[in-house]
Amino acid sequence: MFVLCIHQKHRVTLTRFSGVVSSEDLKRLDIALAALAAREGFVRGIFDFSTIESSAVPESFLGTYARLPQILLAQERVIVAPQQEVYDLACAYAVQQRDFGNMEPMVVRDLEHAYRLFGVDEDSGRRVCLDRNRRWISGLSAGWFRRGLIGTQGGRSPTGVTTRPRRQKIHAARAEGMSLSK
Repeated sequence: MFVLCIHQKHRVTLTRFSGVVSSEDLKRLDIALAALAAREGFVRGIFDFSTIESSAVPESFLGTYARLPQILLAQERVIVAPQQEVYDLACAYAVQQRDFGNMEPMVVRDLEHAYRLFGVDEDSGRRVCLDRNRRWISGLSAGWFRRGLIGTQGGRSPTGVTTRPRRQKIHAARAEGMSLSK
């Protein structure tokens, strides 16, 4: 499972994976990135694997996947992989991307390092995210999404916490003096 957001001020996507990452997740990500590129143009990307439980992506699939053309053409990418096994796979993927004519993604151990590489301040600027219904949301709604109050699958946030129903979010936003756009 993943959450895909774009930080519009810095023109950087952030894809955060959670749970068990599968080949299907990577295929769905490609579809989402193609839609994002059609909507926003080509942007740089951060792919964060910090909170995954494990990877169920076969090395054979990863080898084939690395040979595909880069979706965000000629754009810098950073893969965040703190776990050694995922880090090793990401490094192998990066080398294969380079060998097949794509821009080689950088591989780092923590998200803060990736933010620094792109000069991104996480809390500044407008963020737009793809919600669990594959609709683009922005403004306060995207902020709620970023904090995990809107889940990506089955009413659960990326951290596994059961999400609040919309009515409770509206009441919580009103209590904080904010408005929640549809």
